[in-house]
Amino acid sequence: MFFNLVFDKSGDTILCKSCNDEFVEFYVDWLNTKGFNKFCCLKTNPTSTIDQGLMGLQEVLITHDYLDLEQLSSYKFPILELEQYLDQKVLNDYHARWTKAHKQVVDITKLRALENKTKIIKKICDVYSDDIETQEFISVVHRLGLRDLYENINTQIHLIEKGITEKRTYSNGTIEFLDNPIEKNILDYAPANLRVSGEHLGRKMYNKFCFFDENFEADDENTFKQITNQVIFGLYKYEEKSPSKQYLEWSSKNQKEPLGEYLNLGNVVDLDKHLLKYRQILYKNLKQNQNFTIVIN
Repeated sequence: MFFNLVFDKSGDTILCKSCNDEFVEFYVDWLNTKGFNKFCCLKTNPTSTIDQGLMGLQEVLITHDYLDLEQLSSYKFPILELEQYLDQKVLNDYHARWTKAHKQVVDITKLRALENKTKIIKKICDVYSDDIETQEFISVVHRLGLRDLYENINTQIHLIEKGITEKRTYSNGTIEFLDNPIEKNILDYAPANLRVSGEHLGRKMYNKFCFFDENFEADDENTFKQITNQVIFGLYKYEEKSPSKQYLEWSSKNQKEPLGEYLNLGNVVDLDKHLLKYRQILYKNLKQNQNFTIVIN
């Protein structure tokens, strides 16, 4: 079964495949009945991290270009429109260039022989003695006092990636709970792109294992006995996971059925093929803090 996340004002849609048809139908019916099916990001200024990364990367690339550091490393970083840096192919390419440039050999002897030296080349010739013939690029930018600037390319790339893949909580007002009628065997060990938030009281079974309740002595287990009208959504890669040997042994010792940690709703269809498109949709609608509705196809 498929469903869409439909953003109210823009009409943009993100297509998802259900992780459990029965539960998704039950959950969306409950949301519609209660008037809860309109989700807004709870985070204040939800694109702040993304904006910081986009503008920070643009700024450092402009400076890199202005200083003409390409002449030393042979690696150019094209300056693009801000939202083009949401393209993971661009980020991967820039990260590879940034990485490879570190070990690029700068021929200082050749720079000394140039007739028309730029300011930066004159500075290099000044800071290195005549017996130094070559140096690695990263060593040169360090001597020039530009290492922090160059390393900032990497910092801003990862800041963009962190911001655009962030798992954000979405709500429609006050938190309400409903007893969960669905069997717990649908719980997953890995988070899907869209899942129900686990805000209910108590510790989940897996959480009790992680925090050393070795003999199940604390009477506070609550693994989605209730469901809430809050969801968590993010554009990250989903990967199936299995329970660890240690968790299974702990569950068996305590005569408990091992339960997953996540109540998943669905994963974005072909996220890898349409990653830039969905990133742009999410970024645009988050920036306007638009509501989305879950609509079953």
